[in-house]
Amino acid sequence: MSDAEPCRSVQRARTIEALDRLPLNPGPLAQVMQAGTDADALIKALAQCPVLAARVIAVANSAGSSAIHRMDSIQRCVRHLGGKQSRTVALALALQLITQELKVDEQAVAAIWSSATTKAVAAAMTAQVLLPEQVEQAYCVGLVQDIALPVLLAIDPSFVMNTLAHSDGRKSWTELEQEHFGIDHAELGALLLQRWGAGEQLVAQVRRHHVKLSDDDMAFLAELPVRFAGLLPHLQEQPTKAQAQTLAAVHVRFLAEQYKTLDALMNEARKRVKAMGKAAGGPVVINAEFIHRIVSIVAADSFALVAQVNRLDRQLAEQIDRLADVQTDAFCDPLTGLLNRRGLDACGGQMLAQAHKARLGVACLVIDLDDFK
Repeated sequence: MSDAEPCRSVQRARTIEALDRLPLNPGPLAQVMQAGTDADALIKALAQCPVLAARVIAVANSAGSSAIHRMDSIQRCVRHLGGKQSRTVALALALQLITQELKVDEQAVAAIWSSATTKAVAAAMTAQVLLPEQVEQAYCVGLVQDIALPVLLAIDPSFVMNTLAHSDGRKSWTELEQEHFGIDHAELGALLLQRWGAGEQLVAQVRRHHVKLSDDDMAFLAELPVRFAGLLPHLQEQPTKAQAQTLAAVHVRFLAEQYKTLDALMNEARKRVKAMGKAAGGPVVINAEFIHRIVSIVAADSFALVAQVNRLDRQLAEQIDRLADVQTDAFCDPLTGLLNRRGLDACGGQMLAQAHKARLGVACLVIDLDDFK
């Protein structure tokens, strides 16, 4: 054990102990997340938190809304915005309420929430290209993945504003946080969510959002939108070399067809965040030099980018093979290779649907083999 490890363990314990002294209010966020996109459930959840309901009403009546007449009830606002858009706005606002009572720089916290909203939108955009059915999940994880940053700001504002906010890219934020606090914001955020009763999947993805995807990672494709968002800057952070290469490689391999450049993707994310207005928490704060630095790093070492893209291709191919094996095991009898009951339900349902669409008849032949064993 190195000399630094006992010191880091003490720092970690002190940081976690400090959580109990902070006035945090996770209630509204948990209620909105549990409500989902169902309008009635969302109205009920928002009605339990008047402050949050008032903020959602303000957003619904803002200049960016298409409302013709002012709406004074949360019921009318949710019906007007729709369950999906209402939840998107409510989550961003509820996130801000968690740390509202902290005695920290309001502009810094607003910038953190703006950055969080931008990352959430970027995660959703990435999921839309890769895994459309996981857009909502990607947005939620992207939104809360930096939930511990305002907490670290409350514990040591000088370190966050002077050291982290002005890092030069030689070390990542998580490395700097581990050295100073004994824990980084990803693990601390997961700890907070766990304390608040969040689901295991959300906790795990927040904990892992800065972890490098390994070659044998079964969650490669499912976690890619959140990992991509996790690589985007915290406030005025400068990207490390590894961060820049990975961002560029993910874009080239998966997103270039939809968004020709990283800049185009981030511009679209900015537009969507701006459309959310007050829910975003403040002006978008992604450093204008961020994309330029990524391009410079990648241009200086194009071989590394090619290697990264090839690595992503290999990981994708390996995961597709694994998923095919898992699906075969789930739907087929291992001895004969024939469909089992689960496979019959899945394939039979598809065949019936296709036959109905084509207006064709369907026949089923059942054979009972005695002493088959």
